[in-house]
Amino acid sequence: MVDLNRHVGTRRKVRIERKTPSEPLLNGYIIAIKSGLVLMHVFHDFVPEGYCVIREKDIVSIRRSKYERLWDRMLAGEGMLAGLDTVPKINLSSVQTVIKSAAEQFQFIIVECEDEHEDVQDFYLGVPVKVTRNTVHLRHVNALAKWEDEISVIPAAEITKVQINAPYANCFAKYIVKG
Repeated sequence: MVDLNRHVGTRRKVRIERKTPSEPLLNGYIIAIKSGLVLMHVFHDFVPEGYCVIREKDIVSIRRSKYERLWDRMLAGEGMLAGLDTVPKINLSSVQTVIKSAAEQFQFIIVECEDEHEDVQDFYLGVPVKVTRNTVHLRHVNALAKWEDEISVIPAAEITKVQINAPYANCFAKYIVKG
């Protein structure tokens, strides 16, 4: 397992490689680690992408090099690190508590179940309606911004990533068809 602890709360950007072909690289700042879950403030180029929680066991490697040091300087110089000072309070005890605590603070979350062997994923943008010991019940929208008729029951063990306060979700939410 990769040692992430030395990067927690340092305000130093890292690049994380995961064993998920759909999105193997994440760039950002590690905020906290608990119970095998990692909370990050994520960036894509010069765009803050909100926060995500990923599984520690999916991480293959971590890089902190001259490239990340340059990006630290650029992001700070552009005033883009405010998200490190306004981190949401996310309970990292389990995926279920992550989802519950995120739902208390944000209207929509993104839940992903990524395949380790193929570039395929289940992607849900929505609202949790029930969280049990083993499952998350999510009311979510489809790619046309319409609410799905059925609630999806997602096995908690299959959730590989939860996105919180993501610009994608915040923008998409503005165009959801009411109903």
